[in-house]
Amino acid sequence: MRTLHRFVLLLIVLSCCGCASSLSSPMRHAYHTAHQLSHQHFDPNTRIHVNKTTAQLLPEFEKIYHLGQQDRAKGLSQQEAQQNANRFSDPQLLPDSNMKLSFFTHKYSVENPQESRRLYIDGLLKTYWDGFNGRY
Repeated sequence: MRTLHRFVLLLIVLSCCGCASSLSSPMRHAYHTAHQLSHQHFDPNTRIHVNKTTAQLLPEFEKIYHLGQQDRAKGLSQQEAQQNANRFSDPQLLPDSNMKLSFFTHKYSVENPQESRRLYIDGLLKTYWDGFNGRY
């Protein structure tokens, strides 16, 4: 009987933790993108701090999320929204030369700028579609 009470209490605690830990779409995608970027960084002498990178990415992801919400409020069709989303893939949006990592006061070029850009744009697209489709 005592084991049953502990099991029920454990289920209640776990279900409450699951509800309390839900993140917004921009935060979830920014964190996931930062985590993917950190796995792509291979220098053994430095590492990417995922939480700080997430904080740096978050304002842009929130802006894109709100852009998706605004496009939905304007009544754009799925095709028109797709055209807007295709603009994120434009190489002029984020040229390879702008892909930098900062370490203390120094800036370094990203090891694989094409893959880093792809990860970043993929996160932006997912965030845009979450805003457009009303997912939070």
